[in-house]
Amino acid sequence: DIELVFFIAPQCKYPSDELVSAVRTAAGDVELINYNDDFETLGLDIGKDFHDSLHLNCYGADKFSPLVAGTLEARQIHKRSYGKKELSMK
Repeated sequence: DIELVFFIAPQCKYPSDELVSAVRTAAGDVELINYNDDFETLGLDIGKDFHDSLHLNCYGADKFSPLVAGTLEARQIHKRSYGKKELSMK
C-alpha cells in the first residue's frame, strides 16, 4: 500500500473556499495539507519567490521543496518500504 498525502501549494492569493472544498472532497479520507493556511511561516516573499500568482519560481521552489520533504519526513513516509524498494529522501 502507498500512503497518499495531498497538498495545496502556496499561492499569492489564498485559494477560494470553493476550490479548497472541492479538493477536500476529492481527497476523501486522504490527508490534505493546505500550505496557504500558514503562509506567513513558509518564509516566502511574494515579490521575489513567485513566477506568477499561482506558481513559485526557482527561488520559491528552493524554499518550498524542503518544507514538503520535511512534511513527508515528519510522517516517516520516507522510511516506509513499498514492495521491495525502500523510499529514501536522502
